[in-house]
Amino acid sequence: MIRYLRNNKTRTIIWLGYFFLLSIVIFRGLLPFGQVVYRYNFNNPDYFIRKLTPAERVLPANKHEQGIIGEPVYFSVYTPRTFDQAKITLTYKIMGEVPVVEVGVLAHPTLTRYRTVAIENQLIDDLAKKWQVKYGNGYTLLEQENKYQSVDDFFKSLPPTNQVATYRAELPLRQGEYNFTLATSSVRVGLRGSYQFFTYINRGQMRLKLNITDRNQNNKPDPTTITVYRDGKSVFTRILPDDGVVIDTWQATPVRTFDIESPVLEKGIYQVEVAASDDITTNQLMINSGQLGFSGSLWLADTTKPPILAWTDGQEVSLQVTDPAKEQVVLIGQEKLVVDDTFRLFRKQTSATVTPIKLEKNDIRIVTDGVVAFNRSQLFNPRSIQFGINTKLDERKINYVLTEYLPSENISSTREKKATLDLHGAYREGSRYGFMIALPGLKNDASSTANTLVLSDLSIEFNGSTLWQKIARLWQK
Repeated sequence: MIRYLRNNKTRTIIWLGYFFLLSIVIFRGLLPFGQVVYRYNFNNPDYFIRKLTPAERVLPANKHEQGIIGEPVYFSVYTPRTFDQAKITLTYKIMGEVPVVEVGVLAHPTLTRYRTVAIENQLIDDLAKKWQVKYGNGYTLLEQENKYQSVDDFFKSLPPTNQVATYRAELPLRQGEYNFTLATSSVRVGLRGSYQFFTYINRGQMRLKLNITDRNQNNKPDPTTITVYRDGKSVFTRILPDDGVVIDTWQATPVRTFDIESPVLEKGIYQVEVAASDDITTNQLMINSGQLGFSGSLWLADTTKPPILAWTDGQEVSLQVTDPAKEQVVLIGQEKLVVDDTFRLFRKQTSATVTPIKLEKNDIRIVTDGVVAFNRSQLFNPRSIQFGINTKLDERKINYVLTEYLPSENISSTREKKATLDLHGAYREGSRYGFMIALPGLKNDASSTANTLVLSDLSIEFNGSTLWQKIARLWQK
């Protein structure tokens, strides 16, 4: 009898142990309370938060901190489930000049688009001490003169587009002082991968013609997605199929031509987004509009015969090559920019309202804070000026700056800054979210560490629905 009881007690303990371990696994996997916090490990590899990359943009980590000397840097975070938001806390010191600190989450992998918010912006902080400041509806409005009573008044009666600069805030796209034409625009400069542009449609169908080539340098399908937006909302989407070759033959397929017609559109400004892998080259683009301004990053393909002439209204032009054979001297306005290294961003400020760019070689990436056109008459930018390190407020006669950033008054040597990122629709691959730390305006030479952000703590608190809320929603369906 005693032996039986001992065996039974042993079985009970074993089963309780199994149950306890199973409970831990379920709890860590489901996170039923909808919350979890992860902290960056400076010393040892961590499964949840990967190390900052690329390695050449960070200093070797010691026990308690790590320096960031280039930007942006990236890291990914494993989560066993999806969440609604991420609250990021950075603790850091600044050595030298690091005027802006931002964090972002990857929203679109093909377009390499990050949803970004500001952690610190010393430019806004300094301006807030000189200009009038108003707060409302999640915005900060800085005025050179006290004209508006509130942020609401500002939105009810917007000043001219060329008097407003925005930082991490969006105003409605506006026509400005452009003379719109019904001419057809044609771009014969090869564009590799994804790109986006602004255009104006004078009511009717948008007719877009693309000649594309699949380079077949990867082993997966390469569909191309065209999405047309009006006021930030998608109004039309078309998917162009892959060429059917899904192995890396390194033999480009013949040019395929796609004629794309949208439904009837209202007269106004539209943004067109072409999402494609780097295996796709657009050899020619035609659209039934005389206005065509490319925004963001443009990769000029190696299929275009140089020299290549472009125009930009950006305040800064950044250039990057990945092939040593494409290193070159680029003429930006009347000034030369020497691009003599691979994978580095070479920057040049501009002073004119519109600046020509002359490239002697192809296969180069162009990034500006404005738009780029390959015909001066087509240049079209319906956005407000983007406020940044190179914005000359007096020269451009800017009287207003609108932002979602809250200026800081007192900043200590060691900062602890927080930001919240919306994770709805954020990209997640292999149960990992992709994050970025950006330091716009950071200026270091290839071997310099004079300007450094010294990171001493990085933590992320994920928040989402509880298990019971998820069950309730499923029950309601």
